[in-house]
Amino acid sequence: MRPSFLRACFAALVGLTLVSCEGETGPAGPPGDDGNANVRTVQFTVASAAWKNTSSASVAYYTYVSPLITSSVIQGGTVLLYYQFSSNVWTPLPDDFVTQNGTPYSLKYVHGLNGGVGAVEVYLISTSAVRFDAIFKAVIVDGRLEMSKRDGRNR
Repeated sequence: MRPSFLRACFAALVGLTLVSCEGETGPAGPPGDDGNANVRTVQFTVASAAWKNTSSASVAYYTYVSPLITSSVIQGGTVLLYYQFSSNVWTPLPDDFVTQNGTPYSLKYVHGLNGGVGAVEVYLISTSAVRFDAIFKAVIVDGRLEMSKRDGRNR
């Protein structure tokens, strides 16, 4: 009984795949709403000499100011940060890694407004005072809700 059930299921499956729907093509639908272009990316390079030391020798920072970081980004959006050095791979922050010579590093970041000016601060934390060049990519997502042209409601 089991083989005949499997054969029946197989025959039904083959039959359904061989049957195609034919008919007239319907009318084109109305044009859709424009997309929401609320995601921006920027890249910036931090040279080894550009890192600023804090009161702790193990912590350095770099501030990247961007007009794309607005109050709507802070209130309802986000900033994601990635870094790249010595390869074409983008690594998301925060990240902890150990160099080939065994030195541990951590990369952390914060973003916000300071006196109405948007910025990302990247923190380099290590037991070493050695700083390095790095390329960063900020993905900035604006938090504004776009109004639908069709019905006037928030999406």
